[in-house]
Amino acid sequence: MLAPALWSDIIVRSSIEVIISDDSHEPLLSCIEVEQYALQIARFQYIHNVRPLGAVRNWNYLVSLCHGEFYWICHHDEYMADMNHALEYLLEHIRNNEADIFIFPLFKSYRFDSIILLQCHTPLPCMLQWLLAHASSIIYANPIGPPSSLILRSSIPIAYDVNLKWYVDVEYYARLFAPGSHSMFILPYTCKLISDQNYEQSITRSLAPTLLQTKTIEAEYLANSCSLFNARDLPPLTILLIKAFLFALRSIRTRLIILKRSAG
Repeated sequence: MLAPALWSDIIVRSSIEVIISDDSHEPLLSCIEVEQYALQIARFQYIHNVRPLGAVRNWNYLVSLCHGEFYWICHHDEYMADMNHALEYLLEHIRNNEADIFIFPLFKSYRFDSIILLQCHTPLPCMLQWLLAHASSIIYANPIGPPSSLILRSSIPIAYDVNLKWYVDVEYYARLFAPGSHSMFILPYTCKLISDQNYEQSITRSLAPTLLQTKTIEAEYLANSCSLFNARDLPPLTILLIKAFLFALRSIRTRLIILKRSAG
């Protein structure tokens, strides 16, 4: 199922390009569906990777295909909360701001039968700016969330490390937000992004069976290759307090939604 963005009149009317790189074993879209989307969206491209690239290589591949001034890697389990209105606000912010990086406020969605817990993952803007100025807090506390949380200027010459799976996003963020490197703009809550934590085919769930081993191997790799990983610009106790504070803040900023059951 395609993201709701593909149905938005804003995309149909604008110069936005939509590129899908399908890494599944069987194509998710039929030839007829591809033709239908291509008729609606002027700059639509669908690619089925006969030999799966793997998540991280697929991200880098998608970025290499982009022709626009900015790009947004949107995963299959993330979407804007109100696509019809939020997308218009998003484009307006990008047009009227000279930032290199736009950061979505991220909400994690947990569904339990007819109940949804909507948790605000992103800290307050002033705190987020402070956290992003310290590589240690990025790597060990990840105040941003998944890569879908960022829209980036295409001229930024940074690629995801294909040797990583679990730490791939935070290692990337640590390099991306190195002090003085790129300007950023934190988007308002009208542009909030939802991350579906119940999605069965999520990358996080696929790593769960071997997570401990993966984290150990990748931590050793980063210790040997990444100076930011060894920087420790914040003491361990401070990092622990940051993680505890973020956990408490996210718990407080959790909203309960009860779905109405349809009759019959």
